[in-house]
Amino acid sequence: MIELLKLASRQGYHRLEESVQQAVRLECWDAAAIRYLMSQSPGSTARPDPIEVGAVLACYERPLPEVVHYDQLLVWEGAR
Repeated sequence: MIELLKLASRQGYHRLEESVQQAVRLECWDAAAIRYLMSQSPGSTARPDPIEVGAVLACYERPLPEVVHYDQLLVWEGAR
């Protein structure tokens, strides 16, 4: 927390207070998160547009394994 006070002496204590309030709203308690929030320019809430990753991830799609033959293991004579 000392590092946050040092940072606030350079950026302003009002900025520290806003960042702490935002961190509490986000349920984030880490000093590094508050430092990150302080490093963001005020009013920079613009988020990038989402990208479509379905076509990229489709190459990893695999069929589910078949498990219909596992019941045969239960009646196997050596399983007793």
